[in-house]
Amino acid sequence: MERVIVSALAAWLFSSPLFAAETLDAKNNETPIHIPANPQAIAKIPAGFHFVTPGYLTVATSASNSPPIGLWASDNKTLIGSDPDFARLLADSLGLKLKLVPAAWEDWPLGLTAGRYDVAMFNIAVTEERKQKFDFATYRADNHAFAVKTDSNHGDQRARGRGG
Repeated sequence: MERVIVSALAAWLFSSPLFAAETLDAKNNETPIHIPANPQAIAKIPAGFHFVTPGYLTVATSASNSPPIGLWASDNKTLIGSDPDFARLLADSLGLKLKLVPAAWEDWPLGLTAGRYDVAMFNIAVTEERKQKFDFATYRADNHAFAVKTDSNHGDQRARGRGG
């Protein structure tokens, strides 16, 4: 009798939502959001500026599946997420169509310099060295960090003893 109760309890416990594999249902996020063109933003585009593809804002963005920043829609062809949404809103505000280019993070500096992209929208840290070559518009607060065990020989020595 005890085995039956334990088996039934185990079966219930492991079939509960606590142990169910979590799946991401992004279906509700697959409808693109749009805004109207902004005449003031359009007026700030320098005269003679050439977009990579006329009439389009070409944006390099992550090809990796990293929700909520970027992920593939259920059709496995369309990039969705916060970065594609921001890119679409930027293109809309400039009166342009959006061309998203899935790319590796390592490719953004060369891709911008070579004129393959108008914008790179990755998790790019703004550094003094990068500011010498590129203009940045930060659109989210991002604090880069890593964690190690308190008795580790790695990490910022100044953080030791301060909960860091």
